[in-house]
Amino acid sequence: MSNKHTYRRKSLQLKQKRLCSQLQEASPFLRGSICTIKMACTRKVCPSCKTGAKHPATYLSVKRRNKTTLVYLPKAAIPDAKRLVKQGEHARKLFEDILECNLDAFRLELAEAKRRK
Repeated sequence: MSNKHTYRRKSLQLKQKRLCSQLQEASPFLRGSICTIKMACTRKVCPSCKTGAKHPATYLSVKRRNKTTLVYLPKAAIPDAKRLVKQGEHARKLFEDILECNLDAFRLELAEAKRRK
């Protein structure tokens, strides 16, 4: 194994360690999106619904096992949900970077194994 490959391997290991630490610091996080849906209420005598105006409600849209689920968000929970979703986007980017490092390390191992033969 050459010094070049040793340096590259150590560099990848340090980067992986740094990214994993950042991923851990990003926790807690959520994957999903915040959406507002306007719906008619269930009251038959609602004056707003009779005029065609609907009631807005905010939801967290989450996809689990290929099924989209809506989680109602009370007004007080909306800022926290937005923060967690934003952290989830950051965590996804970090995870992609970790996967890229792993691929580079795997390619380096393949190249070293090929040289040994």
